[in-house]
Amino acid sequence: MSVRTHKPIRIRMYRVGFGDCFLLSFPTEPKRHVLVDCGVHPAGDLKVMRDVIADIRAETEGRLALVVATHAHKDHISGFGDFADQFRDFEAVDEVWLPWTEDQGDPAANALRKKQAALATALLDTISAMAAHNDKPRVHAALAAAQNLTGNGEALALLRKGIKGGRVRYLHHGAVVDGQGLVPGLSVKLLGPPKDPAFLKRMDPPKGDRLFRMEGDKLEAIEPVLPFGPEWVDQKGTSYPTDILPTKPDKKWMKELAADPSALAFALEQAINNTSLVTHFAFEGRHMLFAGDAQYGNWQYWLDDPEAADILGSLNVLKVSHHGSHNATPRRVVQMMPENVISLVSTQISPWPSIPRQAILDALAGRKSLIVRSDWLKSPNAPEELAPPELPRNVTAGGLYYDVEV
Repeated sequence: MSVRTHKPIRIRMYRVGFGDCFLLSFPTEPKRHVLVDCGVHPAGDLKVMRDVIADIRAETEGRLALVVATHAHKDHISGFGDFADQFRDFEAVDEVWLPWTEDQGDPAANALRKKQAALATALLDTISAMAAHNDKPRVHAALAAAQNLTGNGEALALLRKGIKGGRVRYLHHGAVVDGQGLVPGLSVKLLGPPKDPAFLKRMDPPKGDRLFRMEGDKLEAIEPVLPFGPEWVDQKGTSYPTDILPTKPDKKWMKELAADPSALAFALEQAINNTSLVTHFAFEGRHMLFAGDAQYGNWQYWLDDPEAADILGSLNVLKVSHHGSHNATPRRVVQMMPENVISLVSTQISPWPSIPRQAILDALAGRKSLIVRSDWLKSPNAPEELAPPELPRNVTAGGLYYDVEV
C-alpha cells in the first residue's frame, strides 16, 4: 500500500442496520462529496435513516457531486424513497449513476425489469401467506428476500430525475468516467454490471473459488434454480426475455417451483444483486472499490481480464460485497488484494443470522485487512460480543457512523 502523502479522503460508513450508506468526502477546495447508496432492509432497520440523511446534508452543506445507487434493492435505495422530501431539500446533486438495467430507454432493460417485477409481486404475496402459518427460518428468510425486491418505485423515480435535476447516467462494465467535472483529480471505472445476461445468471462461484457457500441444506437447494426458465428466452438467439406474460410452459415451470417458492425468491434476489454497479474510484494514488451486492456472475465478468490483478492489487479500500454474505467476494478477490486493505463491512446479523459469513472475515483477516463493521456499535440487533475493538488512529466512531481516513 502506498504511503499517504496527501490530505486524507474520509469515508463515513453509516450504521443504518442491514443496509448500505457511505459518504465519501474528498479533500478538494471546496470539498466534494459522493454518496454511495442510502437504504436499509425493513426487517433490519435501526430507524435512524432520517437522522442519517440530516447528517449527510450537514456534512455536505446540501451539495453532492455524485450519488451512486448500486442496484434496486430496499437495503440500498429505500432512503431515496422513504425520505425523498429530505433529498429534495438538498441544494444540489450534480450527477446520479444507476445500473443499465434501470434505464427506461433500454428495451432489454425494460423487459427484464417487468419480468422481475411480476415475479417479485407474486412471490411476496405467496411467501407472506406461507409465513403467516409457517415458522421455519427458511420461509421467513425468503420473506425478507421478497420484501427487499418490492416497493422501490418512489426511490427509483427520484433517482431517475437526478434528485435535484442532476445528470443521470446508466452505466455498465467497461464505462470510464473522467471525474474532473465532479471531483477534481477523481477517475472512475465501472467494472460491473455486465450487459450479458448469461453472466447475470451466475449466482454462485464454482466450488474451487467459493469461500462462502452455506452448510447443510440451508441454501444449497437454490443453486439449480434460475429466476427465468429457458422457455422465457427468445429462440432467435437473444438471451433477453421478450414476452412479459408467462406462456403455458412458463406456467408449468412456475407450478413446479410452487412447492418451494422460497427458492425462487432467493434466486430472483441474487439476479438483481448481480446487476450492481461495481465502481472503482481512483484519487491521488488511492484506490477504492465499492461493489454493491455484486455476486459471482458480476465478478466473473471482469476477474479474468488482465486488468483485474492491477485493480485489486492496488486497492486501499474494499467495500465488502453483499454485507459479507456467502455468495459474494470470490476467493480470488481476497487473494489478489495487497495486505492491509481497509475492508468496510456494512452488515448486521438480523434478518439473516448467517450474514456476515465468518469465512470471508477470516480470509480478509488472513490478508491483515483492517476490518470495520457497521454493526460494532451496540444496537438491539447486535450482541454484546460485537463491541468494537480498539480502533486504529484512522478510524473514529460517531453515534451514527464510523469514519475512516484513507
